[in-house]
Amino acid sequence: MPIIKEATMSIKRGETLPVLSQRVRAQQKKKVPFDLKAFKKFVRTYEESDSVYDTDVFIKDMLYGIGLAVNKKEYEYFQGYKKFIDYLKTKMLK
Repeated sequence: MPIIKEATMSIKRGETLPVLSQRVRAQQKKKVPFDLKAFKKFVRTYEESDSVYDTDVFIKDMLYGIGLAVNKKEYEYFQGYKKFIDYLKTKMLK
């Protein structure tokens, strides 16, 4: 976790640095890691010789692949894709 993120956490009265570090580690464990291996596998399904992809479709496909790499169960299929796009709109594109 970046140092800046750690600094934004509230420190409880009397809490020592080791206790704060334990809370940071506990929060890190709750997060679902990005599955880079799964995303690379998804991207490899595209052939370099196929340069006829529509740009919009290609970008949407890559967003779908990113969603799968974030949380396959939650963002799989059309409903999952819509949910991931909604997440991006509300959390990432402010």
